[in-house]
Amino acid sequence: MAEPAKGISYAEDQLGVHRVYKDATFARTNLQAAVDEIYKARLRKREAEAALVDREMELAQEEWAAHPDYSAAKMDQHMKVAKHVDPICREHRRAIFDAITRMEAQDTSRVLYEKDIAIAVSRLTELGGYLNYLAAIKQAHNAQETK
Repeated sequence: MAEPAKGISYAEDQLGVHRVYKDATFARTNLQAAVDEIYKARLRKREAEAALVDREMELAQEEWAAHPDYSAAKMDQHMKVAKHVDPICREHRRAIFDAITRMEAQDTSRVLYEKDIAIAVSRLTELGGYLNYLAAIKQAHNAQETK
């Protein structure tokens, strides 16, 4: 009975089979969290973009009402400035920028977690092959002893 316990101890303590598995599971959990955060940031970005478009339309109505004598070209120039200085538009642009920043940060994390998982899968595949090799040696050794 000592042989299987010795093999399990070797696989766990020396090769770290379960440690690699736990690392991969941890990376998978973090990957899911990063993907969820990307989704939420995209949603916030879409909401801010829609709110910005709505505010720009409101602002255009306000400005046309305040300056009905402006030509279309003059109003276009005026609207560029009006959109730029409007505090509500600025707030929406800031929200869009923050959402994009969050998406980029989480996307970087997502890529790193995917790489961690790929490395863990490679390591587990390597360990599986090594354990099969050790099992074949043990079987050959046992077969010679029985002869």
